[in-house]
Amino acid sequence: MITSYRKIKKFKNMSSSQLSAFDFKTKNVQKLEKLLSRKITSSDKGIEVGSINYIKKSEKIFMKAKAAQTYNFLPIINQETSEYIKPPAFYQMNLKKGDIIISKDSNIGEACILNKDYDNLMLSSAFYRLSIDINKLYIFSFIKSEYFKQQLELLVPKGATIRHAGKKFLECYIPFPSEKKVIDYITLLTKIIIKVEENIIQKDEKIIYIIENELNKNCKQKNINIETVKYSELTQLQRFDVGIFSDKYKIVKNLIENYKFGNSSFEELGYYITRGQNLQISNIGKSIYADKPINNKFYQLVLSNSITDNMTFRTEMFLGSKKSLKKIKYGDIIFTCRGNLGRCFINCSSSENLITNIDNVHISSDTATIEQKVTVGCFLHYLRKKEYLKNISIQGSGADSFTKYHFDMIKIPNFPEKIGKELVKLYCNNKIEDLNISNFEDKIENYGIFYLEKIKEILREEIKQCFALIINNEKIEIKERFKKMIVKIQKT
Repeated sequence: MITSYRKIKKFKNMSSSQLSAFDFKTKNVQKLEKLLSRKITSSDKGIEVGSINYIKKSEKIFMKAKAAQTYNFLPIINQETSEYIKPPAFYQMNLKKGDIIISKDSNIGEACILNKDYDNLMLSSAFYRLSIDINKLYIFSFIKSEYFKQQLELLVPKGATIRHAGKKFLECYIPFPSEKKVIDYITLLTKIIIKVEENIIQKDEKIIYIIENELNKNCKQKNINIETVKYSELTQLQRFDVGIFSDKYKIVKNLIENYKFGNSSFEELGYYITRGQNLQISNIGKSIYADKPINNKFYQLVLSNSITDNMTFRTEMFLGSKKSLKKIKYGDIIFTCRGNLGRCFINCSSSENLITNIDNVHISSDTATIEQKVTVGCFLHYLRKKEYLKNISIQGSGADSFTKYHFDMIKIPNFPEKIGKELVKLYCNNKIEDLNISNFEDKIENYGIFYLEKIKEILREEIKQCFALIINNEKIEIKERFKKMIVKIQKT
């Protein structure tokens, strides 16, 4: 591509990235700035409140830049991505359902869309709010694509420790198809992704509720003294960690120990715990990392960061190796022992070539049913949400971590069979029939969490391929594409 003198003069430097251009074959493109329903104002920009205003509990919440993540359309608002703040420091932004939020700093161009009104939420200074009325979900979906971010990468100078995009995202182009039905198709897929994410969150919350309700309802002794630390506790445990003497830990521990139907250790339940695959060259020899599998010697690699906070995992990379590596078996619980401690998922698919690394463990059983394995995995997830795992972990090494000793400290309540059946339906149900384009949006919510994440990946890939065709000014056969997508979903 030839670079003009005018372009060099405009950018006032000779940086190759600044002089590059994103190539659209279609001529039907518009700058994002022209697609806004109104110009960005000061009320659309987030404000920095400073860590001095962070507190342990408050109705007011401060959303950080990391709340907008690549693999999610909705914001992720949890302990890692937000802070409770003092009410006087709160700035009312009147954030409404449908608002598009985009980051200008750090993870530049990362965006999310609000699925409800947030009266008690404010944005950090990394964010801008975008007001778009026409073709909102289509435009948002393109903003979430790699094609939008590639444009922004070319516009923002590299080299700084933290990159700042300012409002340069407004200069990025959005391509449009010649047929409105294609816009409607991508809008539908985007709408379903949002619904899938909502459903994952709802089912996750239901799982936590079922477990907590069962423990509370069947606890034999609820009145315990959680404030006092006895000398006998110190001598018995031989640890001075604050976590294991905290009220949060003691409340959950009491529920488990006094559960009406008793509790068991992993060993008593017939589970064995082993490390994931050691991926060092000294162990497996040379290997190849790729975005897609090249042949059947490639494994889908699940790292700690690939496991979500909702007991699912994402496809991020594949590893090719001549050696036969340790696979994740059907029913294995994969648990992160370092980094994102306690995140886990239960493998409900027998067809995938999955492996994990040595930072994670396989919790396996040759005798337990899938209902029993899902129950154990969901209970570990509950313990993470309640900070029980954090409280018994090693916390002085820069990141919370677990060893075999810590698993020995965990007792699993002997839940009745009906609890397992409820959890299985919420987590790994995939018996959905007669999917078609007219009922797809309604039926999708019947899938369990494990499969909803897989469906989301398929939908995102379909949108990506559609945008590639739009950029190249190629025709999109919607009916044929949808049929193929349904086949993929039914094979999951």
